[in-house]
Amino acid sequence: GNGNGSGENEESAAAATMLASDLKRYHLMKRKQVPLLAVATHVLLNMAEEPAIVEKMIKRGLLTLLVRCLEVDNGGGGGSNSSNNGTSGGEDLQRIVVVFLKNLSVYKENIPALSSADLMPKLLTLLESGNFTIKDSTLRLIINLSYTPAIQQQMLSAGYIPKLITLLIDTQLQPTVLKVLYPMSLSMTDKHKVDFAATPIGTVLYQLMIKWPEEIVGEIVVALASNLALIEDLAPKIIGGEDGLGDLIERAAKTTDSRLFRMLRNACNNSKACKPLFEKHIERLVSLAIHVKRKEIVGDLMGIMSSVSSSSSSSSSSSTSTSINNIDWPAMVHKYDLIEFLCNILVHRKEVTQESPTVVMEAVAMLGAV
Repeated sequence: GNGNGSGENEESAAAATMLASDLKRYHLMKRKQVPLLAVATHVLLNMAEEPAIVEKMIKRGLLTLLVRCLEVDNGGGGGSNSSNNGTSGGEDLQRIVVVFLKNLSVYKENIPALSSADLMPKLLTLLESGNFTIKDSTLRLIINLSYTPAIQQQMLSAGYIPKLITLLIDTQLQPTVLKVLYPMSLSMTDKHKVDFAATPIGTVLYQLMIKWPEEIVGEIVVALASNLALIEDLAPKIIGGEDGLGDLIERAAKTTDSRLFRMLRNACNNSKACKPLFEKHIERLVSLAIHVKRKEIVGDLMGIMSSVSSSSSSSSSSSTSTSINNIDWPAMVHKYDLIEFLCNILVHRKEVTQESPTVVMEAVAMLGAV
């Protein structure tokens, strides 16, 4: 019995040695294969400058091969612990492939093939890379793809929204991430809205708008905030909640940033939870509407005021008090000559209405509410 056991142990040890040897040869072959793939892909990338050549490459199944190359293990060549500044063999290949795919995405005739290539889950994995260049290049590729509705749905299904929000904390990646998020906010399904509302994007956007280093907040930031302010549960966070709304109004007033005022109007008009927050600042908004010179801002301010006042009056319709909730309209009408201001818009047609006829409609709504 002991002899048989000793023989089995020897066979097992020999098998283990053989397996280890085979694995060593496999990894050696793999380390040689990945750099070779990178060089070959780079050659093809340099060749793919003419649309006719690109078309031939696509017809011969190059796209499928490129997508498969994204799955290459980063451990090959430089080791799995390569630094952010260095790249492993796998990372070199991934970087070249992403650049190649980005070049292909420029041609709209390639978008259908890219849509059906099961590409988006693999790009999401690349956003986890510790290599900044790969993440940045991947985001720029995604920008080109993200305006396609079919790809937007793939991004949603793959879980892009929470991942993109976490990347916003990287100031170097932030501008690119915002450009990816913006098209996703243009055609939101209910599922999109739920996914956005489950992230801290509202607070992130508020902080970006408040702390923006330049006088006028970046266009893409306000545009994204304006679109996401249409989400009922997200709008109060975007405008800063009860404690932060006043600061955002003052920033908009100081810089006369019409896009910020439009975003505030979107939030007020589309979120019931926002209207009570604006009540606290209604006198400041009335004062701004009276004194501001820019026509589009007057229209947005009056849109906010009429929305807040009509909401307040409907919720207090059974009350006989002259104060509607926290708004003492009679006092404000007297203090700011509000009726005269509205009549000037409706009757005298002062300059404020010449380029902004919607102001007239807001004035009518405001008179009805007050």
